Amino acid sequence: MQQARIDARVPQCGYCESGTIMAAAGLLVATTAAAYLIYFRVLKTAGATNLLLVTMLIPVTAILLGFLFLGETLSLSELTGMALIAFGLLSIDGRIWRGILAERT
Repeated sequence: MQQARIDARVPQCGYCESGTIMAAAGLLVATTAAAYLIYFRVLKTAGATNLLLVTMLIPVTAILLGFLFLGETLSLSELTGMALIAFGLLSIDGRIWRGILAERT
C-alpha cells in the first residue's frame, strides 16, 4: 500500500507577518459572530421553517456565483437540482398550496 506524499511545494506561513495573521483572524471572528447573531435573530423572528428555507439556497448560490464569476459551466444535473430546490422551497413555504385551495373554495 502506498502512502500519501506531502508536496514540498506547499507554501509555508513563515513569510506571513503577525499583523496580517491577526487581521485575517479578526475578520474571521467578526464575520462569524455577525453571521451567528443574524442567524439567531432571524430564527427568533421568522421561525425555524423560514430560516431553513434560506439555508437551502446556499448550494444554488454557490453554483450561480461559480457560473457568473469563475466561468464554470452549468450541467443538466445542476439545473435539475436547482429546479428541485425551488419546487421544495415553494412547497414548504405554503403560499402556492393556499392559493390553490382558495381557488377551489
